[in-house]
Amino acid sequence: MEETTAPEGYKKAESITFSIDEKGNVMVKGSAVDKVTMTDAYSKDNVTFSKQDVAGAEIAGANISIYKTNADGEKTGDAITSWVSEAGKSHTVDFGKEGLHYGETYIMEETTAPDGYKKAESIIFSIDEKGKVTSDNLKDGKIVMTDEYAKRDVNISKTDINGTKEIAGAQMVIVQETEDGKELTLDSWTSEADKTHTSKLIAGTYTLIEMTSPAGYVIAESIQFTVGMDGKITVKNETVDKVIMKDDTTKVQISKVAITGGKELPGAKLQLIDKDGNVVESWTSTTTKHEIYGKLVAGETYTLREITAPNGYEIANDITFTVKTDGTVQTVEMVDEKLPDESHNGGDDENSGGSSSGDDESSNGGSSKKHSSASSSNTTKTGDNMPILWTSIIGSLALAGAGIIVFRRKKK
Repeated sequence: MEETTAPEGYKKAESITFSIDEKGNVMVKGSAVDKVTMTDAYSKDNVTFSKQDVAGAEIAGANISIYKTNADGEKTGDAITSWVSEAGKSHTVDFGKEGLHYGETYIMEETTAPDGYKKAESIIFSIDEKGKVTSDNLKDGKIVMTDEYAKRDVNISKTDINGTKEIAGAQMVIVQETEDGKELTLDSWTSEADKTHTSKLIAGTYTLIEMTSPAGYVIAESIQFTVGMDGKITVKNETVDKVIMKDDTTKVQISKVAITGGKELPGAKLQLIDKDGNVVESWTSTTTKHEIYGKLVAGETYTLREITAPNGYEIANDITFTVKTDGTVQTVEMVDEKLPDESHNGGDDENSGGSSSGDDESSNGGSSKKHSSASSSNTTKTGDNMPILWTSIIGSLALAGAGIIVFRRKKK
């Protein structure tokens, strides 16, 4: 007895030789039997499936199903077999026991991806009559299905120090450190007023960096945050809805004092000039410091220039300073020396209004003019030549009078 074709999922049994003796007994291998029995063993052929991440590690939590295909290569009917992937393990499906048959084509489908991954495309594979498996995804004897990491929406908020409004003009980047210690920039943008920014990131740890702050604000400290496989965002071990970076304002105070120190010196006409020579602020000093908050650019260099000094004082030399980037109050002090002649109009009263008109609008240019104490002395001491003038006039009158007397005497 010979089995020419075995049922699906079974191996062909070996042929059986039997005979019938003179008494009518059926004999198999010298023994009488009631019937000749041929047993087919299950095929030992199988297919092994591996569910991996992009790094090649086998991952847990993927729901996988196998379907039979129709003539058009589309899945048909219910799932033949299903399982959930396990970490570090492949899954083997035996022919026959779990519905796979020789000479058929099947589809491997991921019905649900694990947290942090996106579903992979389905894989088609075939089994020929001899049990050989063919597939474009066959690697090292396994059908490999790879899940890429799912990108999560991460909202980034760039606000003022109070967190009350989104501010525009900050140059932002998100970086991630690579295995070799380098920083990989994954996203970059410029913040917009009243709008948050959404970055799409896979699970991992990142750093939010402000490269350039808007005018009037200082650069904030970088923020490290983590995106979990479940999509949750954590900052300093706290779960947050969005990553918020706050910018403090630049804070500069201009102090105008006399060389003798003490109180603020009013009446000096001052200008603040940027690196391009533009006047960004002009004012007349008062008895209090002049505050410039939330206007100057952090890290930029400015020049403080005195256009007109108060009466009795020399114009001070320019002062160049760089705006601090840490948000602390920065005081820039300009000192005026008194004119050599203290009898000058206005005396030595630090609170005198001085020669300044006090009209900030009338200050023009001045950015290219060199100011020095020498030029100040020459300008403000013009009134000190009056006694010489009067002496000259009186002398002239005396000579004229003498001439008249001589003339009269000659006439007589």
